[in-house]
Amino acid sequence: MLHLIDKLAGWWLDWRAGRAAVSDELRQFGLKEAHATPEGITLLAVAPAVAIFADQAASLLDAHDAKNYLEFDLLPRPDRGLRPVRITVQWANGESPAVKAARLEAELTTLRDPCGDRS
Repeated sequence: MLHLIDKLAGWWLDWRAGRAAVSDELRQFGLKEAHATPEGITLLAVAPAVAIFADQAASLLDAHDAKNYLEFDLLPRPDRGLRPVRITVQWANGESPAVKAARLEAELTTLRDPCGDRS
């Protein structure tokens, strides 16, 4: 059961988000394009906040000497009752965890049965 303080905090955050949604700051996000690809959704936005986020993501990868990607969990607000989400930050020229897993599974299948006999 959610505590009253969590519900009040959630109401306050919703109120602030609603007020911010009509502000010039969010209108200046600069979304130019959005489309789905086999790998996910591609967004093209021109805004200082996006550049700052990209710089921070690259700095995070550099700081941890990541060769490909990093993953970390984010916890939603307690009043929402949602499960944590996992965020993956990867270099643009690297394999995503899903692509890497699919490639390794295919290689493992080939190693287990090099002749391709599936009987």
